[in-house]
Amino acid sequence: MGMPFTRPNPVQAHKIEDLSWLESRHHDRVCISIDAKSLARLMQNRQLHAEDFSCLDASSQSLVRHLLLACLRHS
Repeated sequence: MGMPFTRPNPVQAHKIEDLSWLESRHHDRVCISIDAKSLARLMQNRQLHAEDFSCLDASSQSLVRHLLLACLRHS
């Protein structure tokens, strides 16, 4: 049986108080996969910027390019 996960309280989700755990790590990169709609929402809300991440394949790069253009059209 897996560990249950709950959605964070939106007010608490943006509070990062102690990042001391980063100091003990040797790696400064995290490889993740994110739903395209979630990525679009983060970019539209200016919570994530294209310069903050890199795409690992051509199809992802193309999708991000289209998301950026859509964000620019709607801003």
